Amino acid sequence: MSKIKDIFGQFQSDEDREAFMSAQFSAITNLTKQLEEAKAKIRHLEELIKKSPLPTAQSDSVASDKDSDELLICKEQLSRLNDVSKDRELTLEETRKVEIYSKIVNQAKDSSKKAKSPVDSLSTEELLNLVNKNEPTKVDQH
Repeated sequence: MSKIKDIFGQFQSDEDREAFMSAQFSAITNLTKQLEEAKAKIRHLEELIKKSPLPTAQSDSVASDKDSDELLICKEQLSRLNDVSKDRELTLEETRKVEIYSKIVNQAKDSSKKAKSPVDSLSTEELLNLVNKNEPTKVDQH
């Protein structure tokens, strides 16, 4: 409280004190306005991040490192079309795009799910030995 008395005690007249208080009020008002603008900008940027098709930790359309550029593009476009569909009905052209992109993504998933056979890792010699062991013996029938 003594600091406040020191500040107000340094003024020679009431006019000086009024000018100081007016300047302080103006500064506080401007800073409050800037703070509200910054908060609004932060909210806007957070909304953009949520709608962004870029891979983020929150996004379920995050592609793995193995995905090709084509697959990434398809996932990104599907995400954008999904956002559009939330606001309005998709046009015929947009639904065709969804169909095409979905087929590409599904084909990529199917090819990645394809189970590897145990013989994939065998060398040619091992495969030949395996075939020779399982081959029935031929008996001459005269």
